[in-house]
Amino acid sequence: MVGAKQVPIDVMVYNAWDTGRVDTNCKPLELNYQIEGARCGLTFVEAIDGLFMATQYDLPWREDLFKKWDFYDISQSLEMKRRGYQVVVPYQPQPWCWHDNETSKLADYEGQRRIFSQEYQDIRAFVQEPIYQYQNRQAQILGQFCKMVFDLVDKGDIDQAGQLLEKYHTLLGAKAELLCLENICYVRQIERHAASRHNFYGDGMRVQELLQNFREDKFLVKRTEYGDGNAVRRLLERNYQGLISQEAMFGIAVCYAKDRKKVIEQWNRP
Repeated sequence: MVGAKQVPIDVMVYNAWDTGRVDTNCKPLELNYQIEGARCGLTFVEAIDGLFMATQYDLPWREDLFKKWDFYDISQSLEMKRRGYQVVVPYQPQPWCWHDNETSKLADYEGQRRIFSQEYQDIRAFVQEPIYQYQNRQAQILGQFCKMVFDLVDKGDIDQAGQLLEKYHTLLGAKAELLCLENICYVRQIERHAASRHNFYGDGMRVQELLQNFREDKFLVKRTEYGDGNAVRRLLERNYQGLISQEAMFGIAVCYAKDRKKVIEQWNRP
Protein backbone atom coordinates (compact mmCIF):
# COMPACT_ATOMS: atom_id res chain seq x y z
CA MET A 1 0.00 0.00 0.00
CA VAL A 2 1.11 3.56 -0.64
CA GLY A 3 0.22 7.07 0.46
CA ALA A 4 1.10 10.73 0.10
CA LYS A 5 2.30 12.94 2.93
CA GLN A 6 0.43 15.84 1.36
CA VAL A 7 -2.22 16.04 -1.32
CA PRO A 8 -0.86 18.50 -3.95
CA ILE A 9 -2.88 21.62 -4.69
CA ASP A 10 -3.54 20.43 -8.25
CA VAL A 11 -4.89 17.17 -6.73
CA MET A 12 -2.95 15.01 -9.22
CA VAL A 13 -2.49 12.50 -6.42
CA TYR A 14 -1.37 9.60 -8.59
CA ASN A 15 1.83 11.59 -9.18
CA ALA A 16 2.28 12.36 -5.48
CA TRP A 17 2.67 8.94 -3.82
CA ASP A 18 5.80 9.12 -1.67
CA THR A 19 5.32 6.58 1.14
CA GLY A 20 5.08 2.77 1.25
CA ARG A 21 5.55 0.16 -1.44
CA VAL A 22 3.47 -1.90 -3.83
CA ASP A 23 3.97 -4.46 -6.60
CA THR A 24 2.47 -3.43 -9.94
CA ASN A 25 1.65 -4.92 -13.34
CA CYS A 26 3.68 -2.20 -15.08
CA LYS A 27 7.37 -1.40 -15.29
CA PRO A 28 8.98 -1.20 -12.82
CA LEU A 29 7.33 -4.20 -11.16
CA GLU A 30 7.59 -2.52 -7.75
CA LEU A 31 7.13 1.03 -6.53
CA ASN A 32 9.19 1.48 -3.38
CA TYR A 33 8.92 4.71 -1.39
CA GLN A 34 9.87 2.99 1.85
CA ILE A 35 11.52 5.17 4.46
CA GLU A 36 14.13 3.20 6.35
CA GLY A 37 13.66 5.38 9.42
CA ALA A 38 10.10 4.09 9.67
CA ARG A 39 11.19 0.45 9.94
CA CYS A 40 8.67 -1.57 11.99
CA GLY A 41 6.62 1.57 12.50
CA LEU A 42 4.09 3.90 10.89
CA THR A 43 4.48 6.91 8.61
CA PHE A 44 1.82 9.59 8.94
CA VAL A 45 0.36 10.68 5.62
CA GLU A 46 -2.53 12.82 4.45
CA ALA A 47 -4.01 10.32 1.99
CA ILE A 48 -3.66 6.68 0.95
CA ASP A 49 -4.38 4.83 -2.28
CA GLY A 50 -7.67 2.94 -2.39
CA LEU A 51 -5.98 -0.30 -3.40
CA PHE A 52 -5.94 -1.22 0.29
CA MET A 53 -7.67 0.72 3.07
CA ALA A 54 -8.35 -0.44 6.63
CA THR A 55 -10.04 1.65 9.32
CA GLN A 56 -10.25 1.53 13.09
CA TYR A 57 -13.22 3.90 13.02
CA ASP A 58 -15.78 3.92 10.22
CA LEU A 59 -17.06 7.06 8.56
CA PRO A 60 -19.67 7.38 5.78
CA TRP A 61 -18.25 7.45 2.27
CA ARG A 62 -18.97 10.69 0.40
CA GLU A 63 -21.22 8.99 -2.11
CA ASP A 64 -23.22 12.21 -2.29
CA LEU A 65 -20.26 13.81 -4.08
CA PHE A 66 -18.25 11.11 -5.82
CA LYS A 67 -20.32 8.94 -8.13
CA LYS A 68 -17.53 7.82 -10.49
CA TRP A 69 -14.37 5.79 -9.96
CA ASP A 70 -11.87 8.43 -8.85
CA PHE A 71 -11.27 10.15 -5.49
CA TYR A 72 -13.23 7.85 -3.17
CA ASP A 73 -9.95 7.04 -1.40
CA ILE A 74 -8.53 10.57 -1.19
CA SER A 75 -11.88 11.92 -0.03
CA GLN A 76 -12.17 9.30 2.70
CA SER A 77 -8.63 10.09 3.85
CA LEU A 78 -9.48 13.78 4.24
CA GLU A 79 -12.78 12.95 5.94
CA MET A 80 -10.66 11.14 8.55
CA LYS A 81 -8.49 14.22 8.89
CA ARG A 82 -11.56 16.43 9.33
CA ARG A 83 -12.73 14.23 12.23
CA GLY A 84 -9.33 14.35 13.92
CA TYR A 85 -8.22 10.83 13.03
CA GLN A 86 -4.78 9.98 11.68
CA VAL A 87 -3.95 8.28 8.39
CA VAL A 88 -0.84 6.09 8.24
CA VAL A 89 1.13 3.79 5.97
CA PRO A 90 2.73 0.87 7.86
CA TYR A 91 6.29 -0.22 7.21
CA GLN A 92 6.28 -3.18 4.80
CA PRO A 93 9.39 -5.41 4.68
CA GLN A 94 7.84 -6.75 1.46
CA PRO A 95 4.94 -5.24 -0.49
CA TRP A 96 1.60 -6.32 0.94
CA CYS A 97 -0.28 -5.94 -2.31
CA TRP A 98 0.00 -6.44 -6.05
CA HIS A 99 -1.75 -3.64 -7.94
CA ASP A 100 -3.05 -5.08 -11.19
CA ASN A 101 -4.53 -1.86 -12.50
CA GLU A 102 -6.85 -2.45 -15.42
CA THR A 103 -9.88 -0.56 -14.14
CA SER A 104 -9.03 3.11 -13.67
CA LYS A 105 -9.15 4.92 -17.03
CA LEU A 106 -9.03 8.52 -15.69
CA ALA A 107 -11.95 9.30 -18.03
CA ASP A 108 -13.83 11.19 -15.31
CA TYR A 109 -10.79 12.40 -13.39
CA GLU A 110 -11.09 16.11 -14.15
CA GLY A 111 -14.74 16.34 -13.17
CA GLN A 112 -14.13 14.43 -9.95
CA ARG A 113 -11.01 16.49 -9.25
CA ARG A 114 -13.00 19.73 -9.40
CA ILE A 115 -15.68 18.36 -7.06
CA PHE A 116 -12.93 17.33 -4.65
CA SER A 117 -11.21 20.73 -4.87
CA GLN A 118 -14.42 22.61 -4.11
CA GLU A 119 -15.35 20.38 -1.18
CA TYR A 120 -12.01 20.40 0.65
CA GLN A 121 -11.04 24.06 0.54
CA ASP A 122 -10.97 23.94 4.36
CA ILE A 123 -8.02 21.56 4.12
CA ARG A 124 -6.04 23.44 1.46
CA ALA A 125 -6.59 25.94 -1.35
CA PHE A 126 -6.88 23.24 -4.00
CA VAL A 127 -7.00 24.49 -7.58
CA GLN A 128 -10.62 24.57 -8.76
CA GLU A 129 -10.05 25.80 -12.31
CA PRO A 130 -9.87 23.20 -15.12
CA ILE A 131 -6.30 21.96 -15.48
CA TYR A 132 -6.78 18.63 -17.19
CA GLN A 133 -7.41 19.64 -20.80
CA TYR A 134 -4.02 18.40 -21.98
CA GLN A 135 -4.53 15.05 -20.31
CA ASN A 136 -8.00 14.77 -21.87
CA ARG A 137 -6.56 15.39 -25.33
CA GLN A 138 -3.82 12.87 -24.63
CA ALA A 139 -6.47 10.35 -23.56
CA GLN A 140 -8.34 10.91 -26.83
CA ILE A 141 -5.20 10.29 -28.89
CA LEU A 142 -4.40 7.19 -26.85
CA GLY A 143 -7.94 5.93 -27.35
CA GLN A 144 -7.60 6.29 -31.12
CA PHE A 145 -4.25 4.48 -31.04
CA CYS A 146 -5.77 1.72 -28.93
CA LYS A 147 -8.61 1.23 -31.42
CA MET A 148 -6.10 1.03 -34.27
CA VAL A 149 -4.10 -1.68 -32.49
CA PHE A 150 -7.23 -3.62 -31.48
CA ASP A 151 -8.54 -3.53 -35.07
CA LEU A 152 -5.25 -4.95 -36.34
CA VAL A 153 -5.40 -7.83 -33.86
CA ASP A 154 -9.05 -8.54 -34.70
CA LYS A 155 -8.10 -8.69 -38.40
CA GLY A 156 -5.37 -11.23 -37.64
CA ASP A 157 -2.40 -8.88 -38.09
CA ILE A 158 -0.92 -9.15 -34.62
CA ASP A 159 2.61 -8.74 -35.97
CA GLN A 160 1.86 -5.25 -37.28
CA ALA A 161 0.12 -4.46 -34.01
CA GLY A 162 3.29 -5.54 -32.19
CA GLN A 163 5.42 -3.28 -34.37
CA LEU A 164 3.20 -0.30 -33.51
CA LEU A 165 3.36 -1.12 -29.81
CA GLU A 166 7.15 -1.33 -29.96
CA LYS A 167 7.43 1.94 -31.89
CA TYR A 168 5.17 3.90 -29.54
CA HIS A 169 6.20 2.14 -26.33
CA THR A 170 6.32 5.37 -24.29
CA LEU A 171 2.56 5.84 -24.78
CA LEU A 172 1.60 2.53 -23.26
CA GLY A 173 1.96 3.30 -19.54
CA ALA A 174 -1.42 5.04 -19.50
CA LYS A 175 -3.29 2.08 -21.02
CA ALA A 176 -3.03 -1.27 -19.25
CA GLU A 177 -4.61 -3.18 -22.14
CA LEU A 178 -1.88 -1.96 -24.50
CA LEU A 179 0.80 -3.04 -22.02
CA CYS A 180 -0.85 -6.48 -21.95
CA LEU A 181 -0.78 -6.66 -25.74
CA GLU A 182 2.87 -5.62 -25.79
CA ASN A 183 3.67 -8.46 -23.39
CA ILE A 184 1.61 -10.89 -25.51
CA CYS A 185 3.73 -9.94 -28.52
CA TYR A 186 6.85 -10.55 -26.42
CA VAL A 187 5.57 -14.01 -25.47
CA ARG A 188 4.81 -14.67 -29.15
CA GLN A 189 8.42 -13.84 -30.06
CA ILE A 190 9.73 -16.29 -27.44
CA GLU A 191 7.50 -19.03 -28.81
CA ARG A 192 8.65 -18.35 -32.36
CA HIS A 193 12.30 -18.33 -31.37
CA ALA A 194 11.88 -21.70 -29.65
CA ALA A 195 9.78 -23.08 -32.53
CA SER A 196 7.12 -23.98 -30.00
CA ARG A 197 4.44 -26.47 -31.06
CA HIS A 198 1.79 -24.33 -29.38
CA ASN A 199 1.14 -20.64 -29.93
CA PHE A 200 -0.39 -18.37 -27.33
CA TYR A 201 -2.08 -16.43 -30.12
CA GLY A 202 -4.45 -18.66 -32.07
CA ASP A 203 -5.62 -17.94 -35.60
CA GLY A 204 -8.88 -16.02 -35.65
CA MET A 205 -8.63 -15.03 -31.98
CA ARG A 206 -10.11 -11.61 -31.30
CA VAL A 207 -8.44 -9.09 -29.04
CA GLN A 208 -10.80 -9.38 -26.05
CA GLU A 209 -10.50 -13.17 -26.03
CA LEU A 210 -6.72 -12.88 -26.29
CA LEU A 211 -6.56 -10.40 -23.41
CA GLN A 212 -8.85 -12.53 -21.25
CA ASN A 213 -6.74 -15.67 -21.79
CA PHE A 214 -3.58 -13.72 -21.05
CA ARG A 215 -5.01 -12.25 -17.83
CA GLU A 216 -6.01 -15.69 -16.59
CA ASP A 217 -2.54 -17.09 -17.21
CA LYS A 218 -0.93 -13.98 -15.74
CA PHE A 219 -2.88 -14.44 -12.49
CA LEU A 220 -1.90 -18.12 -12.36
CA VAL A 221 1.77 -17.13 -12.72
CA LYS A 222 1.49 -14.52 -9.95
CA ARG A 223 -0.29 -16.97 -7.65
CA THR A 224 2.47 -19.46 -8.35
CA GLU A 225 4.96 -16.85 -7.18
CA TYR A 226 2.94 -16.47 -3.97
CA GLY A 227 3.07 -20.25 -3.35
CA ASP A 228 -0.43 -21.23 -4.50
CA GLY A 229 -0.24 -24.96 -5.29
CA ASN A 230 -3.60 -24.91 -7.10
CA ALA A 231 -2.27 -22.29 -9.51
CA VAL A 232 0.80 -24.45 -10.20
CA ARG A 233 -1.38 -27.47 -10.97
CA ARG A 234 -3.73 -25.46 -13.16
CA LEU A 235 -0.89 -24.04 -15.25
CA LEU A 236 0.74 -27.43 -15.67
CA GLU A 237 -2.62 -28.90 -16.70
CA ARG A 238 -3.06 -26.16 -19.30
CA ASN A 239 0.42 -26.87 -20.58
CA TYR A 240 -0.32 -30.62 -20.81
CA GLN A 241 -3.57 -29.86 -22.68
CA GLY A 242 -1.71 -27.73 -25.21
CA LEU A 243 -3.42 -24.51 -24.10
CA ILE A 244 -0.19 -22.78 -23.12
CA SER A 245 3.42 -23.56 -24.01
CA GLN A 246 6.32 -23.72 -21.58
CA GLU A 247 7.81 -20.78 -23.50
CA ALA A 248 4.65 -18.72 -22.89
CA MET A 249 4.70 -19.60 -19.20
CA PHE A 250 8.30 -18.44 -18.98
CA GLY A 251 7.57 -15.27 -20.97
CA ILE A 252 4.68 -14.31 -18.69
CA ALA A 253 6.91 -14.90 -15.65
CA VAL A 254 9.54 -12.59 -17.17
CA CYS A 255 6.89 -9.88 -17.64
CA TYR A 256 5.17 -10.11 -14.25
CA ALA A 257 7.04 -12.20 -11.66
CA LYS A 258 9.64 -10.59 -9.43
CA ASP A 259 10.97 -13.92 -8.13
CA ARG A 260 11.18 -15.82 -11.43
CA LYS A 261 13.48 -18.47 -9.96
CA LYS A 262 10.84 -19.37 -7.39
CA VAL A 263 8.16 -19.62 -10.08
CA ILE A 264 10.25 -21.91 -12.29
CA GLU A 265 11.21 -24.09 -9.30
CA GLN A 266 7.50 -24.53 -8.50
CA TRP A 267 6.85 -25.73 -12.04
CA ASN A 268 9.80 -28.16 -11.99
CA ARG A 269 8.91 -29.86 -8.73
CA PRO A 270 8.13 -33.59 -9.13
